[in-house]
This record gives sequence, structure tokens and C-alpha cells, in this order.
Amino acid sequence: LVLFLISIISFGICEQQLSEKVRQKSFRAMLKQDISWFDQPENPVSVLSHKLAVEASNITKVIDINMAIALGAISSVMASIIIAFILSWAIALVVIPPYLLLLLGGYLQVILTKSLCWY
Repeated sequence: LVLFLISIISFGICEQQLSEKVRQKSFRAMLKQDISWFDQPENPVSVLSHKLAVEASNITKVIDINMAIALGAISSVMASIIIAFILSWAIALVVIPPYLLLLLGGYLQVILTKSLCWY
């Protein structure tokens, strides 16, 4: 439980730091542009400020609590397989096939969800 909380807090900190770095680098790249770049119709101030806000938040959506949970689940599965092989190869042979079925089910769920979405 304590390690889970630490991982959630660390992912939150990483998310915020990444967002800040992306915003700073994007803003610096905009400031290094030539003056005529700002006069182009596709680069008004409102669009540029919107890009600064939206692109950084889109990146932070990648690193969120779901990634921490997935990382915890993967490490738990790997640890259980390693422990099974250390204790007994027969236990390992019993443990591995259900994991393969779970992986197949997750893969099928992702494929079906993507194919059923119409947006």
C-alpha cells in the first residue's frame, strides 16, 4: 500500500515536471521565431496560447494514474512468475497459462473497443 502511494505521488510529480518542461520549450521555440511568423494567418496569438495550454495537457494525459497502475500490475505478474519458477517449475506451469489467457482477453478488448468506436 505504501509503495502504491509512493508510485502514484511520483507519477504525479513526473507528470507536472514534464508538462512544465514542454510548455517552457514550446514557449521558447515560439519566442525564437521571426517577427513575420506571428503575422501569418495560422499563427495568431490566441491559437499560439491555446497550443501552449493544450499540447502540454495532452502529454500529461499519457503519464497518469493508469500508467502507474499498469506498471504495478506488470511488475506483480513478473514477480509472481519468477517466484513460481524459484519455488517449483510445476507451479510455474500452472501459473503461466491463465496469464496468457488474461493477456489475450485484454488484447481482444482493445481491438473490439477500437473497432466499435465511431468517433
